[in-house]
Amino acid sequence: MAPSPGPKQRFQPLDRKNFCLPTHQCPDTEKRYVLWSDIQSACEDIDHVVDHSGERTLFMIGKDGELRHPLRIEHDPKYVYGVVSSKFPEHQEDNISHLLGGNQQLTFSATSTQTNSNRQPAQNQTNPSLLRLQRLFKTVMDLHKLIELNVARERDKRERDKCERDIFRQMLVNTQYHQSKLREEIARLEEAGFTADADGIYLSKISERLRILDEQTSEWDYRNTCRCLLYLDNRWDYATSSLFIVLPTDLDSLDDTVTSAHHFRLYFLCEVWLRDSNVEGVPHHIHLSNHQGYDLNRPQEFLHTYGEHVLRVLDLIQRGYSDRNHGIPPLDTLGILWGCDPDIMVKVFKDTIGPLVNKTITYLQELSPSKWSPEVGLTRVQSAKIKKYLVVQDGDNAGGNLHRYIRSSQYLSWRCWTHTHQLLDSGSFESLEAFVRSHGGYVDMQKAKLKVELKSSAVADQFRAILKNTKLRFDVSVKLDWNATRSDVEELCSNIAKTKAFILEIDGITLDTHPQDQVQHMSDPFGISIRQPRLRLIWLRNYPRPQEQYIYTGNCSFQSTLADQSPCYWVELRSDLVKFSTTVSDAHEVSEWAGASRVVRSALINHGFAEVTRVNVHHKHWEGTFDLEEGAFVDVYLHNMDCPTALFSSGSLRALTVHLNRNLDDVFFRLVQGSEKLQELNISAHGCDLFHLAARVIMLRISLSPLRLTLLERDMGKNSRIVAKMNVRGNPNNFPRSNPIDTLGPFSVQEHAQEMPCLELDLWEYDQIFTSSSDYSAWFLDIATKQRPSVLASFALDTASLSRDGLACIRRVIRRSTLQCLQIQCHPVVSHLAPSVIQVMEGVRWCTIQSLVFSGDSINEWIQFLMDGKNDATIDLTQLQHLEVIGTGSGTHLLLHQTALFIHKLLCTSSLLELRVENMEWNEMPDGTLVEEAASCADLMDVPPDQRQSHECDVFWYMHRMLLTTRNRGRLTLSQG
Repeated sequence: MAPSPGPKQRFQPLDRKNFCLPTHQCPDTEKRYVLWSDIQSACEDIDHVVDHSGERTLFMIGKDGELRHPLRIEHDPKYVYGVVSSKFPEHQEDNISHLLGGNQQLTFSATSTQTNSNRQPAQNQTNPSLLRLQRLFKTVMDLHKLIELNVARERDKRERDKCERDIFRQMLVNTQYHQSKLREEIARLEEAGFTADADGIYLSKISERLRILDEQTSEWDYRNTCRCLLYLDNRWDYATSSLFIVLPTDLDSLDDTVTSAHHFRLYFLCEVWLRDSNVEGVPHHIHLSNHQGYDLNRPQEFLHTYGEHVLRVLDLIQRGYSDRNHGIPPLDTLGILWGCDPDIMVKVFKDTIGPLVNKTITYLQELSPSKWSPEVGLTRVQSAKIKKYLVVQDGDNAGGNLHRYIRSSQYLSWRCWTHTHQLLDSGSFESLEAFVRSHGGYVDMQKAKLKVELKSSAVADQFRAILKNTKLRFDVSVKLDWNATRSDVEELCSNIAKTKAFILEIDGITLDTHPQDQVQHMSDPFGISIRQPRLRLIWLRNYPRPQEQYIYTGNCSFQSTLADQSPCYWVELRSDLVKFSTTVSDAHEVSEWAGASRVVRSALINHGFAEVTRVNVHHKHWEGTFDLEEGAFVDVYLHNMDCPTALFSSGSLRALTVHLNRNLDDVFFRLVQGSEKLQELNISAHGCDLFHLAARVIMLRISLSPLRLTLLERDMGKNSRIVAKMNVRGNPNNFPRSNPIDTLGPFSVQEHAQEMPCLELDLWEYDQIFTSSSDYSAWFLDIATKQRPSVLASFALDTASLSRDGLACIRRVIRRSTLQCLQIQCHPVVSHLAPSVIQVMEGVRWCTIQSLVFSGDSINEWIQFLMDGKNDATIDLTQLQHLEVIGTGSGTHLLLHQTALFIHKLLCTSSLLELRVENMEWNEMPDGTLVEEAASCADLMDVPPDQRQSHECDVFWYMHRMLLTTRNRGRLTLSQG
């Protein structure tokens, strides 16, 4: 089967109708593109293409930083590309004199040096060669202008992240490509004997202009490289400074042809920012750290990995650089040696650092490949591995005496103590240091880390206030020395996040207050509650069990055996986990998970987590446990159904938890039915008929594997209460089943009675049910109360959606239950169901009813059902204390004589303390008198003054008048309309 064609790209020329061209996909980047040759074939006079903002669209480059061939532009699915024609009208043409800086109008004339006798100027004539030259030169100048604008944007701090190396590189190679085409065109014209002259400007002048542009472009390239070195390599999760140089231990040692005799030392640089240095006499520029450096283990291996980076940094300090945030003096000023020990480093380097740098640059250029990598700077992994090559003496540190200073949410810098101390508030810092030491901890300023023991929530609040007052950012390690509750841990994480810390380590979480089971998983005890956006890595030690750990990194988390190393060694793992989370969350097909699973599995092994086979992915609408060996989700928690459930329908799902505020739709049931390996299902809901959902799920499991089903009621907040736990086992007679029960259609208990799954209840705590009933929920309640009778105390009887089978189930449920509260929704009943409704009413144990409510628009009919189901003499409501008769809908409803007699009997024979009649009126005046006399005997409480009304023609007037003179023993509430 041939693959389906990809999307097409639309183009809009100015002088014709738009057209579409096919797109192709890069196998390595999966980006779609349009071939430039296809565009040229469709529009022969095309000069270039512009995007929706009017900017020139550039040719795509590859990972090597060079143009991809054949030439192509990236597919833009949202917008139409504009086509700019090569036919320039004279009034729109940017003449070449203006581009070259001239003030007069310039026209091209073609002159052949081979035929002087026949020299005829071609001024103002259309010569294809000269027009092509003009277009190429205009293209080159436009691209240079584009680069210049990009460099200008780089000066703005807010645009810093938008001007990374790949963007600049694409502009640069596109410019170089068109410059080479322009030079080829000039050479071709010169070889053919043509010159372009006007007002004394010749092809040689254009060539000279190109040389000047080359120099300018080279300077822009250098500045962009410097910015990448200074800004993009100091992220919060880099393990060490990326700003360092490598010099030979001896000036003449590199002259030896034996590479094993070459020895080098590494020196870190202080990364001070200009605006952070405000002390008089202290320079503002970057300089060498006051440290003697480190000998390198395996120097050739180190230079093979880091040589290109070292070469760029050496070029940086040799030439110097400055912008609004950084200053690096040129090497010949010796400003790089500020702060160094004058008797050791300055004495050694004063006369030798220049030659050492020059010689090292030459040496590295000979070692480096002919073409540098377009990527500037180091990766997180490369940054973390630098210290492995350093020879660190006893008592020394591997940071070059630099201090890790966390600047903001993304950036940090490594500084000498002098420049770090300038940023300290001595008073607040001393308070922090004193507090931490008095609570069994320490402050490590060099690593920007502190550790503290907290003995109560009050002490934790005090610690947070002191830490925040210092305005410094640390990686925080906390030992909880009290039985902190779940809310205590959540509050601690929230408070630490407000101090803008990046890494938080917590030890001492007590297991009895934080059980790690499915119930706690549903409420997510250490998920959303502690995943603060500013905390990039959270390390829970000895959780969920001793000698285990739980690690949160962004949108991923995993559990493993307890490790000895500090979490700062895992930060490079975070980027792999973030990529993995993004891939699985944005995937459209399950097949896209395989590659991401292999990559993150390899990363975990490399970082010492070989035993980790499952990673938790946290999303806005869902959370899931991904099995790296199966390459699929095995445990999923859906906050709602607003998520791509098709992602979880791979057949590998073992556990599923769903929370809803509305009834589940068919997508959920298809997910359950398609998950043949599903072993656990937990439904947590608010405002839903849980029993209806449970029954439909059970029907789906008739011929599938056993299932553990848990039902929870959830309030308006996040609190859930388990109301039922059960095991569902399929009926052996249904393997295999060719015609499964249609759970979307009507349900017949009798039809499917012999094939229902086996249901075993382990827990049933449903003592009150106030949701409407369906045949599904009625069947489920029948099964549940059969195993757990006499638990139900309150019940709302709503037969609007019940069939005869459903009513039979409800009758059995009521017979088994000792109800104290019964609410009857009085809907009209069709004639063929009336006998079943009477049987339901007959099954009620009226002698235990203490509260009875009739509501609806057919109250008289339902009271008749009650009296038909029980002989009037046998209705025992002696325990009744509360009676409500509430008419619903528009207008008032009439109470018939039989209803009056029923209320009269209750008032005379029961222990009624409260009677509420709302939106009702008597059909006959004697009925009101009858109830009045009974109410007088019942001695109900006076009607509240705000409810008193005088209606001379209404029975309520008589009742009000009568009640005003009776003893207060109960309460009567009457209202009309």
